[in-house]
Amino acid sequence: MSLALSLLLAVGALALSAAEQPKPSPFKASQPKTRVELITSARHEYRITLGGTVDMDNTTLRGCGSYEVAFQPNISVVIENVGDTAVVDPWIVINGRRDWRNIKTLLAEALDGARDDQEKIFFLYEFARSHRYHDSPLFVNQELHDPIKYFNSYGAGLCDDNGSVTCAMAFAAGFTKDTQGRDPMNRAMHGHVMCELPLAGHYQFIDTDENAFYLGPDNETPVSGDDIVRDSDLARRDYAYGPLFSSWVKGEQASALLGRDDGQYRSITLGHEMHLTLRPQEKLTLNWSNIGKCPGPGKLKYFGNSALDYAVPLTATGLACAQQVADVVAQQGKLVGRTKDSAVTYQVQSPYVICGGKVQAALEVGEDDAVGVDVSRDGKDWQEVWKPVGSGSASCETELDEALAIKSKRPVYSYLVRIRLGAAREGSTQLKSLRLHTDLLASQIALPRLSLGENHVVYTDATTGARKVKITHMYRESGNIKPPAAPQLVYPENGAMIRDSAPVFRWQPLEGASRYHLRVSRREDLKTSYRPCFDLVVSEASLGNPRTGLFNPDTTYYWSVRVRNVEGVWSDWAPVQTFSWQGPCPPVELKAEQRGDDLWLTWQPNPRGTPPVSYEVYASDMRGFRPSKKPYQVYKLGEVPGNLVGTPTKPEFLMVSADAEKKAPNKSSYRVIAVDAHGTRGGTSWPLELDHPLIYSRPVITARVGVPYAYQVRTLRCNGDLQYRYQKPGYGWWEKEGYAFELAQGPKWLHIDLETGLLSGTPTVGDLGPVPVRVKVRRTWPNEVKKDQYRPKYFLKNAPKFQAEDVQSFELRVEK
Repeated sequence: MSLALSLLLAVGALALSAAEQPKPSPFKASQPKTRVELITSARHEYRITLGGTVDMDNTTLRGCGSYEVAFQPNISVVIENVGDTAVVDPWIVINGRRDWRNIKTLLAEALDGARDDQEKIFFLYEFARSHRYHDSPLFVNQELHDPIKYFNSYGAGLCDDNGSVTCAMAFAAGFTKDTQGRDPMNRAMHGHVMCELPLAGHYQFIDTDENAFYLGPDNETPVSGDDIVRDSDLARRDYAYGPLFSSWVKGEQASALLGRDDGQYRSITLGHEMHLTLRPQEKLTLNWSNIGKCPGPGKLKYFGNSALDYAVPLTATGLACAQQVADVVAQQGKLVGRTKDSAVTYQVQSPYVICGGKVQAALEVGEDDAVGVDVSRDGKDWQEVWKPVGSGSASCETELDEALAIKSKRPVYSYLVRIRLGAAREGSTQLKSLRLHTDLLASQIALPRLSLGENHVVYTDATTGARKVKITHMYRESGNIKPPAAPQLVYPENGAMIRDSAPVFRWQPLEGASRYHLRVSRREDLKTSYRPCFDLVVSEASLGNPRTGLFNPDTTYYWSVRVRNVEGVWSDWAPVQTFSWQGPCPPVELKAEQRGDDLWLTWQPNPRGTPPVSYEVYASDMRGFRPSKKPYQVYKLGEVPGNLVGTPTKPEFLMVSADAEKKAPNKSSYRVIAVDAHGTRGGTSWPLELDHPLIYSRPVITARVGVPYAYQVRTLRCNGDLQYRYQKPGYGWWEKEGYAFELAQGPKWLHIDLETGLLSGTPTVGDLGPVPVRVKVRRTWPNEVKKDQYRPKYFLKNAPKFQAEDVQSFELRVEK
């Protein structure tokens, strides 16, 4: 659903299959190595050492829409039932990671280490954004909205998929109406869908697709989508579509997706679990490569094809594993048909979505025997996929993709294969071998991978009784390219207290570096990022956000940097350093106070932080505007003038006045920034947005006979903020307001320009004396989209909240 995001994602290249790589790899890999483990217990632990210098962990570059792995040491893991009894739910966990077999185990990993509910939300954000990438979904509706399906099979989807998955995770983690006053919800925007998670009765907009959340002016907790609509600058001052950095414009684009006419809906899908039973001589092969098979109408850019292979034992044991047996017996390693209705049916079931299959069989066919292979997805509708030509020895090797409708809009998790062994004479038809091969889609991010050094492998299953399982790890090593050294952190110095209004982080550049990853956190282990604009991958050895007041006083921040060389290998993180910031905090309680005919802005200094000695007042007709002393660029608008209108030392400022000599800004929106004795500027306050239209001009109340009369009615105006629509040009100032003027009451000689509000006319002698005049101005929406194929009902500005008018009444006296 996120068309806007799809158009924007030009950051980073997606990793491709080996056959599609345009450049030779710089990594010299060893011949494949194997480790075989024979298991006879329900829990079995062992260790594997991966040598070399690189693995998937230190060669992955993740972006919003990319997942590039420079070197993948893992080739495959095979779990094979080599015993005589079924093995129930075999599972491998390496180093305690990626145990995502059900929502309980997934959340145990995702929330590990969270100290309170707010950190749980941050941990959910980190998990949901880090184990997928943005790509067109293979299926629509609820298929990709179950976290277990999403992360294990797909590993990619659009914004609504990841939003729904995060909603489901949060709900399962206890963020519900019963505990938090509200359930997790998806916010439906213009060109985007994303979740809002509840905490203590309030929503937090947590964008696990665009890699973003937005802190309020207090720099403490994420705000809701409604808060961002109120103050879109909260998004513009941060960063979205990371962690790969391209331009601060990304924040402007992200903020434009939220609007006052957004919708909200509940989307919580849970229940799928990674259950799998391996019959004797059946094996699951988990692969990090692919054979180009994706289910559904589309194709992912980065995926893996795993497989289920069942070499059906043609014995009484094998028959016992069949879904249905009709007049078939096992004799000397063969299945023999006894009557014309003889058939045996096997079911294939997978917790991973199926994307193809094949039947291989060898048969002996007698004359007039009714032999063939049929396939069904549901056991009701069957399709013949093979039948022999003539009698004698016959070999079947047929693909099932078309019969299973793998490329249709319905995912497949199970299917049935029926071998018809209809014998004209008892024993004339024999099945001598049968193999069922099933191609699976498994996200490479989710598979149990080996990392550098010693790996602790834990195998478990839920089998009752004896089992015999063979595990085969296949991997390779590479050591010709060493990771770079961790960079030396330069500024802020370790333990320093800084007063920079807008700090710039610096570290020693490394020769041969292609990328640097800066992360600032409120946790010593850096497991969560403080805010998205300080969790970015950049090309220079410094990063500073130009906005002020992005840190809080009396708070310890932790930061580090790692570096990536040109071959794509990351260093370790530099030793974590701390710093604190000191400065004023944003003023609070901004109010409009009427003093006579004038409107004054008043506020209170923030009790937190250093005391202000002066203030900067900014004013604009843009909603959620950016405060700036100098001209600056606005996306899709170009350069606009600076909007600093005053620097008072007291917490008050004249906003609106009819008297030109008072030089009031007469704008619709205002902000205040505090400045302390050290010259440190804090962050911006919440904006105060005045009513608009609001007539503030003083009327001309006297007219003279025969003399042209003129009074220019002036009103506060609002240009709206940048918004996205599906209609071209996409991003624009769709909500810039228009104003329709009306002379609701007045003499016949008086007229009003309906667009400009200019009252004019020339009275005659017959018009002498006083007359009541009433002028109205009404808000209009001249630029708004009237219809939209995606969300027509949300664009109609006929709801009460979009209507506004103001009235000015006065007595006009006509004199000689």
